[in-house]
Amino acid sequence: FCWATTPAFAKVRHRALYAHLELPAGEQPTIEPGELVDGRWWKPLELWSAWQRGELWLVPPLVFLLGELASGCGLAEAKRRAHERSSAVDNGRLHVVTPAPGLRVAPLLSPTLPPATTTNCAIAGWEQAYVIDPATYDERERARLLAWIDEERANGLRVAGVIATHHHRDHVGSIAAVARHCDAPVLGHAQTLERLPEKPTRSRTLADGDRIELGTAPDGSSDWHLVALHTPGHDAGHLALRDSRYRWIVAGDLVSTLSTIVIEPPEGHLATYIASLKRVLDEGCGAILPAHGAIAADGPKLLAKYVKHRALREQMLVNSLKRKGTASVDELLPEVYSDTPKELHPLARHSLLAGLQKLAEEGRASESTAGDWRAT
Repeated sequence: FCWATTPAFAKVRHRALYAHLELPAGEQPTIEPGELVDGRWWKPLELWSAWQRGELWLVPPLVFLLGELASGCGLAEAKRRAHERSSAVDNGRLHVVTPAPGLRVAPLLSPTLPPATTTNCAIAGWEQAYVIDPATYDERERARLLAWIDEERANGLRVAGVIATHHHRDHVGSIAAVARHCDAPVLGHAQTLERLPEKPTRSRTLADGDRIELGTAPDGSSDWHLVALHTPGHDAGHLALRDSRYRWIVAGDLVSTLSTIVIEPPEGHLATYIASLKRVLDEGCGAILPAHGAIAADGPKLLAKYVKHRALREQMLVNSLKRKGTASVDELLPEVYSDTPKELHPLARHSLLAGLQKLAEEGRASESTAGDWRAT
């Protein structure tokens, strides 16, 4: 009944056909070995309710179809709406998905770093909500963003504020425009609010542990809220936002599902960044939505992967220093980042320097007055 293409945030994009099939009387479906590992029958409203309770994971096109069925429109109308929506996306409508209950996401064109080309803008909340990281500077993209917000508001959503995870330019391009459009305050860490390109008319400073009220969750749970998590390291004022019902996290640039995160001194600080990763991992979470890339259903697995990656990269750096004896950053770079495309080496150089500074802080490396490094 419709085709759906993976949004632009995905590392691998594909186009899939969604079909409604009726079996002949007496026929029973079976699971063929391969991509599918299990299956069961659900009544649509039971499946929708289970998803709203956070009990299972569904692909966004199915979430949309079930939401339409839950509205009472009937199967034929729900399929028509799904087809209409997918066709609209194919023809230029902003591609919005709902990967988790209470979390809507659209990738926006932004001046970000490769391999990413977009920054994820999220609407967190169901009835009362916050727009997080409306990043784009592109006027056409901004118009599509505001049209999406207006559609959600027409369906009863109240935009209570706009949140910046941090001040980097690929996260803030439309913050002022959305705040004006919705007559809403801008929320962020103090070090973020003072560095926005346009000072907000109204603002609220967020500190670690602050609550941001969302009202009622999709499954009817009360006292639903976001918790601000101060996660510096990539940026001094960086915040991640964890919801209280499903434990999903809007992570900003804490992690990515497209690549690693660049740590650029002097503000970028590797030891602090690793501590932020471990802090969020230790506290526990559900899915993680990064600013760049698709949502990770297993958030703890992604965080653990990042901690392990940083440890392995550090060991590569230590081994290289010991082999070379004394070396400059540019001499270390091709060896320590031999697995990274050369066109990305200028970005990797920042993280390499951050790694050397971390070793120096720990007494494991030192820098000469000429700028060469050695293991100690």
